[in-house]
Amino acid sequence: FEQLRQRVIAAYHLKPLDVDETRGYIEHRLSTAGWDGAPEFAPAVFEGIHDFTGGVPRRINTLCDRLLLYGCLEEELTIDRSSLDAVCSDIINEQGGPEVDGSQPSMVDATATFGNGVDANGQEPKAPDRLAAVESSVTTLADAVREEMTLLRKAILERDQN
Repeated sequence: FEQLRQRVIAAYHLKPLDVDETRGYIEHRLSTAGWDGAPEFAPAVFEGIHDFTGGVPRRINTLCDRLLLYGCLEEELTIDRSSLDAVCSDIINEQGGPEVDGSQPSMVDATATFGNGVDANGQEPKAPDRLAAVESSVTTLADAVREEMTLLRKAILERDQN
């Protein structure tokens, strides 16, 4: 991303947040958005969010967006560890992550694999697996775009004929 780097005048590296900072960060962002305490976050969720994201604010934002959407769709009044596990499993599956015994990965597997960018053995996730997942997503999106373009062309032709 050299071209982008040339356009950025100053750069700053924000270090990952610790567990307490993660909780404070989430609560601050929620209160800024008008959060009134509902849904309630179980205390253990903040530690799980930190573990999964490695304390990186961008990842925290993404995970919390998904977690709040999940809570809304499931009509949950309390965001608990099971909600977090479900969302983290969805994220891992989308990224082509590992499955455990053919079932969804547990929070421990999620943290070990994607929370800090390395697996339990200190190795980065297998690139071919992630690459295959990305390629599959791109193919699906390309097919959807082609279909939309076809429908759009038909609509334009019908409009012009009328």
